Amino acid sequence: MKPPYDGMSSMAAGGPAPDYRSLSLIALAARIARLNDRAALGEFHGRRTVFRLRGGPAMLLAEFVSALRATPQAQALLCHSQALGELACDLTVDKFTLLPQEGGADGSHQHVGPDCRIYFRNFLDRTAEWRKRSRGRWPLDEEVAAARMLQGQVVREFWRSCLEARRSCNPGRSRYAWEVDSGVIYVWLPRWMSGHARRAWLEANVQDPAPSRQGERGRVQRIVDERLGIPREVGLDEVGREPRPRLGYDPPHSVEQDINVHGLAKAIADEKAANIGVQRPAIQKLGQSRLRALILRIFVDLGDGCYEERRIAEAFGLSRPALSRFAGSRWQSRPGSRPPDLWVNVARTLAGHEPFAEAARAFGAWPGVEAALRDSSHAQEGVCR
Repeated sequence: MKPPYDGMSSMAAGGPAPDYRSLSLIALAARIARLNDRAALGEFHGRRTVFRLRGGPAMLLAEFVSALRATPQAQALLCHSQALGELACDLTVDKFTLLPQEGGADGSHQHVGPDCRIYFRNFLDRTAEWRKRSRGRWPLDEEVAAARMLQGQVVREFWRSCLEARRSCNPGRSRYAWEVDSGVIYVWLPRWMSGHARRAWLEANVQDPAPSRQGERGRVQRIVDERLGIPREVGLDEVGREPRPRLGYDPPHSVEQDINVHGLAKAIADEKAANIGVQRPAIQKLGQSRLRALILRIFVDLGDGCYEERRIAEAFGLSRPALSRFAGSRWQSRPGSRPPDLWVNVARTLAGHEPFAEAARAFGAWPGVEAALRDSSHAQEGVCR
């Protein structure tokens, strides 16, 4: 099948600009990410209504982010604050809008804030993986899948922006611009720490800082939160009260670091593969590398909103019942039921890691976590690991 027109050949050859309306979503993103094409960015924000919320009307990105802000989950996370909601929306839209400004004759760039090219490159990487898995699909299938993947990415960035907005309004913290050789990393630090002490602490605790690296600011912020804690205001009625206990168990430090740095999916995939000997027989037959690939595929498809047990079972040579017992999508909590093995692992990880637990509560997912832990309490230890 002939690959779709990518909208870049004419510019590479010095020819006229393409008809932007005819470009696919992937081609448009490629021009933004690789060519700094502001006309393509304008087309994306002004015409591409590729977002939908719960079967509602098609929306532009800014409209979709505004609709996300109005959801009960977002309102709970933002403490029903209009100011925090506006800040979260602005932070999210900026991630997909801001391009570096070209400087002088030396071709340098001046830029403040996020670089949208990073986020569009992330999107292109995901669509490239989809293309590898879905060869032979029609262009319309690709456009639908691309829209779904982009929407999933925007949703994830919106939740991160909500957390960033909450951090920015914490009276116990202030923003600090950490200047390193290759640029600046903005991070939130306890207000009691002086500027000189901040720089010294960061240099001693953060290895190999790289402002241009994707996700670097989040990595540095997680190190700060993990080692210095997150200050908060405490009411008089809370003084002397025992801290709220965590549900589940505290994961070992090595696992917790893995979650912070590499993400929930990779942490669980590696842990499952390392303990393959206690999995069900059908899962053991996959071997460590294929088991790891299976789990990562499940998380990717869930994030893209296209999780289909049949397709995944066929791709990994599993029967539908075997995959259902491992990562079934239709499990419901009821007396005597046992949740799929993978969801038990996810629930325990969420419960034992406070940042994930906080997000699960805010997004309304905490009852499901509690149900998975409760219904798995009588399961064999080997299945639950």
